[in-house]
Amino acid sequence: MQAERILCIFLFAFIAVTKYSLLFVFAPLLFFKGYWKFCIAAFALFVLFSISPVFRGNDLKEVYTGYFEAVKYLFEPGEINHYGVSGMAMCHLGFLKMTVVNHILKAIVLVFVLYLVWRERQSSCLSDTLLLLAFSLTMLVSYHQFYDFSIVFPLFFIRLFAFAKERKWGLFGVTALFPLFLLVPGTLILKVSSWIGGIPGMDSVFYLVDNPWKKPFFHVFPHMAFYTIALSAWSMYLYFRVEKPYCFELAVPGGTAPDSSNAGKDG
Repeated sequence: MQAERILCIFLFAFIAVTKYSLLFVFAPLLFFKGYWKFCIAAFALFVLFSISPVFRGNDLKEVYTGYFEAVKYLFEPGEINHYGVSGMAMCHLGFLKMTVVNHILKAIVLVFVLYLVWRERQSSCLSDTLLLLAFSLTMLVSYHQFYDFSIVFPLFFIRLFAFAKERKWGLFGVTALFPLFLLVPGTLILKVSSWIGGIPGMDSVFYLVDNPWKKPFFHVFPHMAFYTIALSAWSMYLYFRVEKPYCFELAVPGGTAPDSSNAGKDG
């Protein structure tokens, strides 16, 4: 058990270093659900990983100053991480040319995240519907592209299996549409998005992309962002609708076994 706990802490810290943006909602949920010792231990290891360049003779200030400058530069207009260049692959709220509206939308999502953390604080249960909602919201508030949905796919399959077992075919069908959409050929998606982006006036409201991935498509609408919005809305519905979701717990210090009588209330 001790080895399992150490491995969990190591893996959580490793994820924080390699893809910290995925933990934007998940980490606070863990902390306020009672896994605070686990979070603190993982954070200490995260700090150790982060300062590791020093042990190889690098100047830490120079390393991170260069890193943040490079990241900031890549989000500038005309660069690869800007909506005007890669908007058809991006998932977060940033597709509107009125930047202030993007910030307002993110603020609304963040308010709901705070409510979610407050609502979940008294149970250590991590239901599948909660995790699906948490990672969907994460995609909206911090920079992500479509390949980051790889973390969501297992949660889709857990929920689909549950609906099939319970013979809830309506919920199964709607939920299945989300992973199936990601299997649609990209060329077809680009064609449809190009048609939508060609509607008069769209270019004045949304960032549209021309010639994505050297393909002959123009005015491509930021479809993945709206996919993420729809996914978040459906995940929210499932979170409040499903009475008895699958409940997980972490066998780590700082967490207590979840009360099975409350498992349905969390989702």
